[in-house]
Amino acid sequence: MNNKMRTSLFSYFKSRMLNTHLRNLHDANVLNHQNMAIFAYDHISLEIQLFGLYEMDLLNGLAHTVFKKIDLDNSICLDIGANIGNHTLFFASYFKSIYSFEPHPDIFDLLKFNTKNVNNINIFNFGASNIDEMAIIARNVKTNMGGSSINFSDTDNVYGKFEVKLKKIDNFINDSVSFIKIDVDRKSTRLNSSHV
Repeated sequence: MNNKMRTSLFSYFKSRMLNTHLRNLHDANVLNHQNMAIFAYDHISLEIQLFGLYEMDLLNGLAHTVFKKIDLDNSICLDIGANIGNHTLFFASYFKSIYSFEPHPDIFDLLKFNTKNVNNINIFNFGASNIDEMAIIARNVKTNMGGSSINFSDTDNVYGKFEVKLKKIDNFINDSVSFIKIDVDRKSTRLNSSHV
């Protein structure tokens, strides 16, 4: 057997082993996690495909430490920068109500699809802010839809620009909030101390 044939056979068996391992991960994830619609080539989606949940260790750590100190039966959680709903769906099994905010129109479509059958989730297609205004959002990394920002320059490589709404969340959340997850571009955050 020549080297070219050996290399070809090795590649074939390596591919088959990887495929088997990925199939086993898939089968375990189907049993243990909610199925989600994802962006195929987004880095967050890759982690969801491999492990069933993005930032699983972080979320489980919150559940075993912080959430034990909160009256979850009467608590509201805000998910600011909800993306496709990974954290929102996790939070829904703990909190009485979740309010999830995602301004990006394409990402919001997946958030809406992923949360449509969960009754304690309320989704909003605008960014949470301390003022009402319109803004332009753009993505500067091809493999991170959630990495969109309202702060970019004309010299940045951007992949799609959208006009989005930012709304003052104090105007429509009257209940007591016990937990806030904020995952937005730090320059995009326009929240004041009444939220934190």
